[in-house]
Amino acid sequence: MTFAELKQEVSRRLAEVGDRVVWSEQEIADAINEGYAEMSDSCEWCERTITIDLLNARPYYDLRTAVPETVLGVGPAFNETTHRWLTPTAVRKLDTQDRRWERGMGQPQRLVLRGLWWAGLWPRVTADGGTLRQSYTALPAPLVEEDDEPGFPAVFHDGLVAYSLADLFAMDGESARAVAAWREYLAVEAALRAWVDERGSRPRTHGYAG
Repeated sequence: MTFAELKQEVSRRLAEVGDRVVWSEQEIADAINEGYAEMSDSCEWCERTITIDLLNARPYYDLRTAVPETVLGVGPAFNETTHRWLTPTAVRKLDTQDRRWERGMGQPQRLVLRGLWWAGLWPRVTADGGTLRQSYTALPAPLVEEDDEPGFPAVFHDGLVAYSLADLFAMDGESARAVAAWREYLAVEAALRAWVDERGSRPRTHGYAG
């Protein structure tokens, strides 16, 4: 559904309650976008990739400054110089192997995460040059234009309607209707999360058979 169709459906569902508060179009639009952000944050369906220039002796890259969207999580990284995927590695494992591992220089082979947004590389390059293709999940841009559509499949768009109804009914004091709509939303959210998990279980690039 488009943004216009989502607003129309929420308004129609609200109109079924005779003694309801009359909500403005802006309030309905805000509720839909709040639901869009909530579903995206919970399910992390919005996957993006960015190319990062490798800098001399730079051990960590802050993805909050490298990408235009709000970062939710850091995904796999691909070294475009060596054409190899970096191995995700915990700091504790590196510490047990070599206490001076942070001094290592060379083409990055491992991806180390510090906090939520800092992507660390080991070893570090010795000069500016080369690129890293870094994937991540992010919050999508809110719906603005009437013909904007949510980025996930249409079968899950009803979740935005249900979230909006739960939000608006709750503010109207319609607790029973709010709870019913919230349960409806949770069911759609769970289905979207399952779709994201199943999507990640399939290889996206064909490789050579073993």
